[in-house]
Amino acid sequence: MQKRQNKHPDPTPWLFLAPSLCGVTLFVLAPFVETVRRSVTDTMGRHFVGLANYTAVLGNDAFRLAVENTVRFIGVCVPLLLALSLALALALRAKGLKNTSWAEVCRTTFLLPMALPVASLALLWKVLFAQNGLVNGTFGTHCDFMGTDAAFWVLIGTYLWKNIGYDSILWSSGLDSISTDLYEAAAVDGASGWRQFTAITLPNLLPTLAVTLVLSLLNTFKVFREAYLVAGAYPEKSIYLLQHLFNNWFLALDLPRLSAAAIPDGRGAGGGDRGMHKTALKKILLFPFVLLVWFPLWFLLMGTLTGSEELAATIGPALSGSGQAAWTLLPSYPTLEPAVKLLLDTPEYFTTYWNTCLQTFPQLAGQLVVGAPAAWALSRLKFRGRGAVRGLYLILMLLPFQVTMVPAYLTINHLGLMDTVWAVILPGAFSTFPVFVMQRGFDAVPLPLLEAAAIDGATPWQQFARIGLPVGLPGILAALTMSFLDAWNALEQPMTFLKTQSLWSLSLYLTDTTRDLALTMAASLFALLPAVLIFLLSAKKYLEQGILAGAVKG
Repeated sequence: MQKRQNKHPDPTPWLFLAPSLCGVTLFVLAPFVETVRRSVTDTMGRHFVGLANYTAVLGNDAFRLAVENTVRFIGVCVPLLLALSLALALALRAKGLKNTSWAEVCRTTFLLPMALPVASLALLWKVLFAQNGLVNGTFGTHCDFMGTDAAFWVLIGTYLWKNIGYDSILWSSGLDSISTDLYEAAAVDGASGWRQFTAITLPNLLPTLAVTLVLSLLNTFKVFREAYLVAGAYPEKSIYLLQHLFNNWFLALDLPRLSAAAIPDGRGAGGGDRGMHKTALKKILLFPFVLLVWFPLWFLLMGTLTGSEELAATIGPALSGSGQAAWTLLPSYPTLEPAVKLLLDTPEYFTTYWNTCLQTFPQLAGQLVVGAPAAWALSRLKFRGRGAVRGLYLILMLLPFQVTMVPAYLTINHLGLMDTVWAVILPGAFSTFPVFVMQRGFDAVPLPLLEAAAIDGATPWQQFARIGLPVGLPGILAALTMSFLDAWNALEQPMTFLKTQSLWSLSLYLTDTTRDLALTMAASLFALLPAVLIFLLSAKKYLEQGILAGAVKG
């Protein structure tokens, strides 16, 4: 009787996965574990103190205020976003609009805020919502938007403006999965449009609702960028969020309380003339919202073509506090002087631009070199522990930066990378989100094709290079597009790890609005051009794929 031979596990999948897994362990997993450990130790991290840090955190007034504001913010903005984005998705699929050029313009437009760097818009938000800013001047009101509870609603509006296009793509994916036969049968039975919506659309959208809800919650953490850049580290108390608290405790080196606080934070029918009239009405209703999205670009472009004296007279009062700000659609005396001065006589701007490129593109290269093989292993190679690694990557992908900020800082410092561009590049290169998106792209590779290649003698590495990369290219480009937009817009990591001003990125450079107004306008416009260009070139084909791939669908 022939003895059964024990086969050693094939190490090939782990060779694909090892570089990514090592980096993720060092820069993400280890900091998270260290966060948990420090939450039950003293300041030096040496002596166990049990739940003392948690008790101190729960009794802290600033913590309770931040939790109250964060819960209130989530409780208001997430239901609003879900409802409005679903309404937008339904409107763009309505008869007479679906698959039209106007619908495509709207879809692209409502995704555009994802690409706009927050730092470029900080000046506009200040000009709009200052007590003597453009909003009060236009409507004849006297509201102190950023100094009263109205700041909360400004932040809500900002969140909705930035994320409604993102969520509408998720809803559209869910709507596409509903069979049209169900609607046709319901129409034959005489069901009204509202009855079809409640009996067919909503029940079939429940899986999409769960996904959209989770991603909407995660995006609430990113609104800190807008709140910080517009209102600073200590904003009006109604928008003092947990992220503000974490950053302020971090600067105060209150590590045990910060670690303890971070743990709980890781979380239609119609026809005839009537149908034509309804379609025209929907187009008209969408038009103001399209203009609202494009207004920031127009504002910065016109500001760049306006001289310093004219800007000081029109929007200067919003920043100086004296007089009333005003704005005209076109400058009275157009000039290229601000752009010329920025490009020819502002060397520090080129330094920050180069720093941003130096911090962004190596991250993308690292994600491609390290993340693509890992994604291939998790998608198309069978090995023991694959499910556990997938789950680990998914959990780590959902962690906000503030949860691991302290141990990540200590890790970077221990490696001697503090105050160098590598402190930003390496954690970004080992991000788990691009791996997840690329994995979804590789899922499209037919298994029979790989089996045939293996029969012909192709090694796993040859299958990856000759089949996986070409077929999975859309997923790779989707991941890199989304990573570029996030890295170009990064604020928290450069602010935490870079102290030398000569290393600052554009996000940090543009926080200073005390310089010449015209120069600030030009700097903001040129800062967002790469993101907008890449967005416009890739939005329809790759960015939407990335959003859907990141939707954690089964």
